[in-house]
Amino acid sequence: TGVIGFMYLWGVYLDTISMITLLMSIAFSVEFSSHVTFAYVMSVSKTRDDQVTHALSIVGYPLVQFGIAVVLGIVPIAFSNTYIFQAFFKTIFLTTVIGFLHGSMVLPVVLSLIGIRGKASNYSKAECETEESPFSALNPLSDVIKEKGMLPDNLELNAKLTTDVRDHMLY
Repeated sequence: TGVIGFMYLWGVYLDTISMITLLMSIAFSVEFSSHVTFAYVMSVSKTRDDQVTHALSIVGYPLVQFGIAVVLGIVPIAFSNTYIFQAFFKTIFLTTVIGFLHGSMVLPVVLSLIGIRGKASNYSKAECETEESPFSALNPLSDVIKEKGMLPDNLELNAKLTTDVRDHMLY
């Protein structure tokens, strides 16, 4: 509702064009919150505050980069005189800015106050690396594919990178 309210104040009314751009921009707003929440739940920290700190230390900088990239990508159309481009710019800009503010400021506060303890917090880093751990599924390449020899060389590198990312997230 915040985006639609600001759209009205900015002179963009609910019509076909603005509704299409709103539907397209839903992914932008979800992007910020989903990454922060995933990093929070996967943290092995013992307290909620530590989980939030850990989550923001992992995904905070990439979220800032994403927000800046989106805004810089749509700035050129801000100078157009066409309503379609103006509505597109304003909708995407508002969704990105409000989504970033919610994902980086509002959501961490809410998670630190009433957030659930993630399943990963019950395991140590060593336990998360074992085969029977529920977090061994973080590696998208299954053992079945590896056993059947269906794994090209470039996917071996992907498996290594995925494991490295998983190890980094579990600290």
